[in-house]
Amino acid sequence: MELQEIRERIYGFLAQLKPADGLTYDTELFKSKYITSLFALQIVMFLEKEFGIKLGRKDITEQNFHTINAMAELVQLRLGAGGGKNG
Repeated sequence: MELQEIRERIYGFLAQLKPADGLTYDTELFKSKYITSLFALQIVMFLEKEFGIKLGRKDITEQNFHTINAMAELVQLRLGAGGGKNG
């Protein structure tokens, strides 16, 4: 799956849950307070369901979730590593 498609799906999910004014693929989601730790749990569940992947404890870090780009790269890595249902 292309990285751009992954980014767009994540952006769409975030925009559904909270107004996306000024949100970009590089927005620092925690620093800007766009997401909280509770909201992050919803994002993990979305990523696993939407992309058919399983994220482990080592994957769930602020570094992997600090921007849409970081999340998209994590998803692409998991899909490429056979971590997805389709991979």
